[in-house]
Amino acid sequence: MIIQTKNQLTPPISDQEYFCTPISIQLGGPQKLNVTIEAATVAGDLQKPNEDCFAIRYSASTLSIAVFDGATSLKRIPAHDTIGMSGARFASHFLRDSFLTVESFDGNTLCDLNRALRERVSGFVGLDVNDVNTVPTSTATIVLIDSEKDLVSIQHVSDSFCLAKNNTGKTSLITPDPLQALEDRIYSQIREIARSQGISNRDARNNPEIASTLLKELQKSHNAANGKGAGVVNGDPQMEQYVFRTQFPLSSLQALLIGSDGLPAPQNPLTSADNIEKLMMLVESGGVRHAIAYKKQSEDQDLDWESARWKHSDDATGVYLRFS
Repeated sequence: MIIQTKNQLTPPISDQEYFCTPISIQLGGPQKLNVTIEAATVAGDLQKPNEDCFAIRYSASTLSIAVFDGATSLKRIPAHDTIGMSGARFASHFLRDSFLTVESFDGNTLCDLNRALRERVSGFVGLDVNDVNTVPTSTATIVLIDSEKDLVSIQHVSDSFCLAKNNTGKTSLITPDPLQALEDRIYSQIREIARSQGISNRDARNNPEIASTLLKELQKSHNAANGKGAGVVNGDPQMEQYVFRTQFPLSSLQALLIGSDGLPAPQNPLTSADNIEKLMMLVESGGVRHAIAYKKQSEDQDLDWESARWKHSDDATGVYLRFS
């Protein structure tokens, strides 16, 4: 099922998995531009709510896409019982709904969404703004396309991503991942515990030291006032210094892929040119659904987590755009 109101596409909040067959729209401008859109979002565990989501809006000459990935709530607070969901799911879906109601977009849209989240959660019972692990948190990647101006604009925070395939056929990762270094440290600790205790990475992940380290690392990193941490959308005004922005000509592109960090298979992180090309080729050959199926198969074949990770299968979301 999909909610498709006038010029909007988004799955309903209750969906744990959703696949959108390709749809086509035409954007006006100096030359008509045909855009084929395909999207999917799937919970890593179908017994648990999906904390990823996406939203798409379009008009005569503009197309706006957002992917939000709720950051797993590491500390439970009473407000979670009141709202009936985790802080991660609340944050991502609140941002999605707010994105769909923004009257117009500009270079501060992501900052505006962050402020709206801060206002919305300010009265949550148990929330401590000085403890980032209690605050509803999400990543965000927003892509604004204007065919009249021949322009693609991106606003981005954290570890969701955007890949761009240019007219020469080369695919590049456009967005930075400031959480990569933190994740590498956590995964190194998992591997060291596994090695020293003669257990699998999967078993080592449950060692209390891992959760303790992560809580401390996130407390130091999320929207650190000195600018040396990693930005996340959690209502903190310090987020604004972490927003990554870029622009480039729409006419330079063949395709875009916007996704959450759970879309690539764990053994194929987007840290190498080969893995970047591989993910785009998976989507081109069989759609976002194919990429998700590949990553889930890869996870299920790696029962001991030789590719160290935080959970067996993360929620995965992707929106693929092809231009002609």
